[in-house]
Amino acid sequence: MNQTPLNSIAVIWIAFASIVTDGLFVWPLHIVTAAGQNADIALMLAALWGMAVAIMNPAREPQPGIWQAIFRGLNTVGVVGVVILDAVMVAELAGMLQTFYYLDTPRWALSTPLLVVAASAAMRRGNVPWRVVALWVPVLAAGSVVILGISFSTVHHLRPLAPNQVVQVMPIIKATGVIAFIGLSVGVTLRMGGAMAAKAPRWPWRLAAIEIPILFFILLYVVAMGSLGPEALVQVRWPLVFVLDHVTLDSTFFLSRIGILVILTWTVGIGVGLIVHLRLTQWVVSYRWPRTARWTPILVTAWWWVGGLVITSPQAATRLVLDWIDPAVPFYLGTEFLILMASWLLLRPNAPQSPGTSTR
Repeated sequence: MNQTPLNSIAVIWIAFASIVTDGLFVWPLHIVTAAGQNADIALMLAALWGMAVAIMNPAREPQPGIWQAIFRGLNTVGVVGVVILDAVMVAELAGMLQTFYYLDTPRWALSTPLLVVAASAAMRRGNVPWRVVALWVPVLAAGSVVILGISFSTVHHLRPLAPNQVVQVMPIIKATGVIAFIGLSVGVTLRMGGAMAAKAPRWPWRLAAIEIPILFFILLYVVAMGSLGPEALVQVRWPLVFVLDHVTLDSTFFLSRIGILVILTWTVGIGVGLIVHLRLTQWVVSYRWPRTARWTPILVTAWWWVGGLVITSPQAATRLVLDWIDPAVPFYLGTEFLILMASWLLLRPNAPQSPGTSTR
C-alpha cells in the first residue's frame, strides 16, 4: 500500500479521531462507578501513561531486522484489538441513537449507512482518506468544544470535581483498568502517523497528539460530573449524552435544544474514527499482502456490521468491554510499554549500541 505523506498537524488529527472514537460511549460512567470522586486521579495516571508512550514511540519504523519484526507484530496485535473493539462501539452507537432519537428504527438501519460511507472513504486511493480526516476532525473538535462550552451552564456541582479527602488505592487502580481499552489505539496510531509523515514528527508533536485527546476527555468529565454529581451520574446509562441532550437555549435562538448537534457530531466523529481504523488495518495487512490491502475495509466493515447485530443491546456491549476486553488489554499495553522503553533506550541517537544494532 502506498504511503501518503502527511504533516505533523495531520498526525495530531488522526490520533484525535482514532483515540476518541473508542472512548465516547463508556465515558465517564464506569470510571466514576469504580472510583467515585477519585476518578480524576485515575484519569491523571492514564494521561501520564499516554504521554510516556508518545515520547517513547519511534518517529520512524525501525530498519529491517529484529526490531522491525517486533514492532510489526505489536502493531498487528493492537490493530486486531481495535477492530474487535470497534464492533462493540458500533453496537453502542446504534443503541444510543435508537434510545434517544430513533426509537422504532432497527439498529442495522442506523449503522449500515455509516459503515458503507466509512469503507468507501477508506478504500479511496492516495491521500483522499486523510483529506477527509483533516477536513472533518478540526471542524468536529471545534464544534464539540462549542457545544461543551454551552453545556457549562448546567455545571453546578464543583466539589465532586476535586478528589475525595480519603484516597483508596484499589478503586483508583480498578478505574484505571476500566479505561485501559482506550489505550489500544494510542501507540499503533502514533506509529502509523510517524511512518506516513513526510517528515518524522518530533516528540513535541507526538506529545501534542496525545495531550489534545486527554484534554478533550477531561472536558467531557468536567461537564458530566459537574452537571450530575457522582451519585446521579452512575444512575444514567449515557451520562454525557443525557447532559448534552437536556441543555436548553433561549427560545429566540434558532435551536431550543442542542440534541441535533450532539447526534450529528457524534455520528460523523465516529465515522471519521472508523476511517482511521480501517487505514490502520490496511497498513498492517500491507506487511504481508500489499496488493490486497486496499480491499480490507470490506471485510472489516462486514465484521463490524455483523458484530453490531450479534451484540443484542448496549448493556451487552458494555459488559463485553468491561468483562472480556479490559482484562486482556493490560497485557498488551504492558508489553508495548516495555518494548517502547527498550527501543527508546537502545535505538535513540547517542544511545549505547549493542553489536549489530543500527540507528538509521
